[in-house]
Amino acid sequence: MRVLYVAAEAAPLVKVGGLGDVAGSLPLALKRLGVDVRVAIPWYPEIDVQRWKVHEEGNVGVTTLGESDVPVYLLAREVFAETGEHKAIAGTKEEEAWFSGFSDCVVAFLKDSRWKPEIFHGNDWHVARALTALEETSAETLSAWGYTEKNFATILTIHNLSYHSKMLRDAILASDVINAVSPTYAKEILTPEFCEGLCKELGLRKDDLYGVLNGIDYGVWSPETDEKLTAKYTTVTWKTGKTHNKMAVRQQVGLSEDGGMLLGFVGRIDANQKGIGVLVEAMNRLVTLGCQVVVLGTGDPRYEKRLATVATRYPKQVACVLRYDETLAHRIYAGADALLIPSKFEPCGLIQLIGMRYGTLAIARAVGGLSDTIRDGETGFLFTAYSSSGLVGAVERAKGMFSSEPVQWEVMVGRAMREDFSWDRSAGEYVKLYDRAIEKSRRS
Repeated sequence: MRVLYVAAEAAPLVKVGGLGDVAGSLPLALKRLGVDVRVAIPWYPEIDVQRWKVHEEGNVGVTTLGESDVPVYLLAREVFAETGEHKAIAGTKEEEAWFSGFSDCVVAFLKDSRWKPEIFHGNDWHVARALTALEETSAETLSAWGYTEKNFATILTIHNLSYHSKMLRDAILASDVINAVSPTYAKEILTPEFCEGLCKELGLRKDDLYGVLNGIDYGVWSPETDEKLTAKYTTVTWKTGKTHNKMAVRQQVGLSEDGGMLLGFVGRIDANQKGIGVLVEAMNRLVTLGCQVVVLGTGDPRYEKRLATVATRYPKQVACVLRYDETLAHRIYAGADALLIPSKFEPCGLIQLIGMRYGTLAIARAVGGLSDTIRDGETGFLFTAYSSSGLVGAVERAKGMFSSEPVQWEVMVGRAMREDFSWDRSAGEYVKLYDRAIEKSRRS
């Protein structure tokens, strides 16, 4: 099975968000299953050609995915030459133009490449134009390009429908198979609350719409091997290990060393998706409950200012670190007692998966992938109302167990740490989707 996996970013070459983690991990798991998978991403100016040993074949850069043997093709260098470094999506027309140019280069690559995939796996709106163009290409043209089958299969993965959703309209209608990054999100995007104006199109394709959970790379996310931690730990030694990391986090961000339950938030300061407004409104009550809160992330300046104001009001109970800091993020995953995830919507979410591996239970809203991965009262705490009272109520439940039922808390931590959200499991589901896409393509 030959798969071209196309995305806007792929770690460790370039990454600004969760898509980079997915594109840097899923292809490796597919390779372990025997799939001939190759990755295509934009050739951003900041990609270090010496570090990654990039060589050029025509106008295509060729390297591998980190230290693996999965090939990576860097495309559209001229499109991104003047765009500056790859940044988080801002929703601009310029972004649409850049990635339309990238899509055109992907199609040109498929035409000219000696290696011919059977499956085109496109991720999100960035590659929607390429997916649509390929489905509209005639069998005669594909044959002239060197493709022996009548057609080759296409699959569209929707990671987040809220960004540039209109660009996805034609790709949703054209792709052989569509999947969202969790079973619940696949159902949610069929409803007006989550469909972003594409309910009709998604409804027409509901029989070809699936949900496959993302995974995490336990080679990267493991408290047993994580070099960024103050102290490493296992499922046996987690109490001591987490105590050391908790002390280190408190010292680093200036919180009181005897502040009780430590709650962490790591992510975009984004009122639209991540529920940062809910968190800000809940802060006073969280402090009153006797909790400490550490927030790490950047984003909306209005909410950054509100968070900074709260931290100034409660300097020993609340810390807001408004920057990107990978080392501190790892330490919060290890040192916090629980992670706050008050999302308005969450297609899959990686934070809760990382937290479970590190023995840090999620307190999360029951939406999307959060519902699919957290078992309320067993591996974390869920709440339904998108409000500060909903969040505070869940924190009260968690703190009650943390303070008054320590044995039950320890049982939950151990259970969460043993959960399996590895990419190998998810990769097997994608292979099944590839088979479905091939079958659908041959019938069309």
